[in-house]
Amino acid sequence: MTASTKELLERLLANTYVVLMLTQKVHWHVQGSQFYAIHLMTEAQYNEMEKAIDVIAEHMRAMQLDAPSGMQTYASISSITEEKETMISTETMLAHLIDAHAILKKDLLTLREVSSNEGDVATEDLAIDRIREHDKHLWMLKSSI
Repeated sequence: MTASTKELLERLLANTYVVLMLTQKVHWHVQGSQFYAIHLMTEAQYNEMEKAIDVIAEHMRAMQLDAPSGMQTYASISSITEEKETMISTETMLAHLIDAHAILKKDLLTLREVSSNEGDVATEDLAIDRIREHDKHLWMLKSSI
C-alpha cells in the first residue's frame, strides 16, 4: 500500500463526513415549494453517508490504518469548503452540495485507480461502491434544481 492510498482513504473519510454535514445543513434549512421532497431526499442521503463513514473507517482499521476522527482533524484533511452562511437560497445550497459530491467522486476515481494498480481489490471495491452512491446523489440533487 502506498502512502497515497492512506492519504486518499483519510481524505475520503473526512470529505464524506463534511458532505454529510453539508447535506444536513440543506435538510435543516431548505425552504420553498420543494421543501418536503428535498427534506426527505437529503435525509436519505445523510443516512446513507452515515453508514458509509463506518464502512470506510472499518476498512481502514482492517488495513491496519488509523481512521482519523474529530471535526478539527476532518477540517484539516478535507478538500471541501463549507459555505459560512446558513440561510442562503435552497438552489445555492444544492449547487454547493453538488460541487462537494463532485469533489468526492473525483477523489474516489483516483482511489479506485490507485488501488487497482496496487491490486488492492477490497479498496477498489469500496471506491466503486462509493462512486455508485455519489453518482446517485448527484443525479438526485441535479434533478432538484
